[in-house]
Amino acid sequence: MSHILFFLYILLLAGGTAGVASLAILHYRLRHRLSGLFLFVNTCLVGALFLSLVSYYLKSLIVYPADLRGLFGGISYLLGILVYGGTAVALLPLPGTQRAGLIGFTGLVILAMGIQFGFLVTESVRAMEVMRLPLMGVISGYLAYLGWTMIRVRVVPASETLDWLVTALGWVTLVFALGSAGYYLAARFLPVLAGLEISLDYIVALAWSGVSVAAFLRYLRLPQAVWAEEEISPAFIKQYGITARELDVIRQVSRGLSNKQIAQELGVSFTTIRTHLYNIFQKTGVQSRVELLRCISGYRE
Repeated sequence: MSHILFFLYILLLAGGTAGVASLAILHYRLRHRLSGLFLFVNTCLVGALFLSLVSYYLKSLIVYPADLRGLFGGISYLLGILVYGGTAVALLPLPGTQRAGLIGFTGLVILAMGIQFGFLVTESVRAMEVMRLPLMGVISGYLAYLGWTMIRVRVVPASETLDWLVTALGWVTLVFALGSAGYYLAARFLPVLAGLEISLDYIVALAWSGVSVAAFLRYLRLPQAVWAEEEISPAFIKQYGITARELDVIRQVSRGLSNKQIAQELGVSFTTIRTHLYNIFQKTGVQSRVELLRCISGYRE
């Protein structure tokens, strides 16, 4: 049984690593604050999973030094703070976020995790068992709130991939929160569930990674997935009389940047970018960014 769980940990770690790699490529392409923060959060989740793998290996297959329990617990607590804190920081500036509620709930869940860590360090097994259900209830409630917040918020219109990513992560988190609440309630009365040596946190980490991989694959299928400047055909440029500056704008659009981000990238005003886009739309006869990028894709060899 121990070897099966160890193998399961390895599978979870592999899935988490795939999610981190997908987010890293997306962030490189989009260069958006949100993609960077979610990359950071996913990396922390995978780090916590790796720590649990090492801990489980030492405890079950070799020897688990007692003095490492507090160290591993402390690192896990720190990673948990980074995960929840990083997610909150990512969502705070977005339209639709209830900032006061998110900040307050994040502080509460960090406190709950701190209480758990205190029980671990002091080896208060009885207190840990008594408080397990209330503390898990707080964490499940927070995850439900986090999921609902991610579903409600909206990212800048130009970042369609990020908007999809945040919404999908929200649904996954909300469903997991409801399922975990039921699990912890059932574990209160079914010892066989309480005896499982794998945390549900890592199931949601795998789910987040799956969504991240799906977002990356979805990005590849969108017209804006132009991977190199050379892929914008000279025939397209000649056909529509695209100027050098308009070509620069198109390349930034292909990365999924908003008008404001393009202006910052090219060192010009927001109004200038809007004017360039208007001229590009007039020349090509398209009505939107997506239509423009589909038009470009038709000229690829």
